Amino acid sequence: MEDNYHTALVGQLMASQLQPGKPESPCFCYHVGDIIYAGDCQPGGSEDLYLGEFYEPYSCYNNPILAIPGNHDSYDNHNRKEALAGFRTNFLNQTKSNPVLGRPLMDLPYYYWTLNTPLATIIGLCAISNCIDKEQQTWFDHQTNQAGREKCLIVAVHYPPYTYDSQAKGSYTEIAKAINTASAANSRSPDLVLAGHSHNYQRISVSHAVPQPSYTCVITGAGGHDLTELKETPSIPGARLEAGNASGYGALTITINAKARTITGSYFIAIPK
Repeated sequence: MEDNYHTALVGQLMASQLQPGKPESPCFCYHVGDIIYAGDCQPGGSEDLYLGEFYEPYSCYNNPILAIPGNHDSYDNHNRKEALAGFRTNFLNQTKSNPVLGRPLMDLPYYYWTLNTPLATIIGLCAISNCIDKEQQTWFDHQTNQAGREKCLIVAVHYPPYTYDSQAKGSYTEIAKAINTASAANSRSPDLVLAGHSHNYQRISVSHAVPQPSYTCVITGAGGHDLTELKETPSIPGARLEAGNASGYGALTITINAKARTITGSYFIAIPK
């Protein structure tokens, strides 16, 4: 498939950035969902598609690949455990069975989970529709509260709270509300929200009324499937598109400066549209 070809080129770009032993070498890849793309039409999140759409395209990338699920990793938005059977087998596999094409199966703790690193806390949400249920919201609020304030706070979610995608309506209100709720409960918004779903790159500044802090949302969804154009109008209340790119398939790298507590992102294009 052409999409797998694009994904493989992005995988090769990511592999070329690895410099073992050097501090600037990426530590891991964090996939923000839609690991497989045709899975919304087949039972169990299309487990049979992982070989061709995940393991083969990323076979040259030797770093760990961490992930949260997206809507195409599911075939039923209302039954998470059954809908995400394919994701569960490949990313929540506690048995660590034989690797596929040299890549081990991952043993992540759950569909939504928190990654604690020395520089940042990354809270990964499970949004396979424009919804965060009550159970997950309670967990999200608690994880935000527990995140060390000496470190950066990053929230990863497949559906972006806001988007300037020509094929979207401008915002996913339930996701924005979930982030706002966790922020208000703890008087702390994330330093960065990472999202996908829109097939392009966007950097959006989000601002709200005091006392709720603002945050930056970066959409990095141009990893392989058909690109979609940006649309800056009509304007979205509370959000502003600062930068965008829909001209090629690519990947984002993030660097965190521990002393300054800053996050810097660089977007690299593997192949033009």
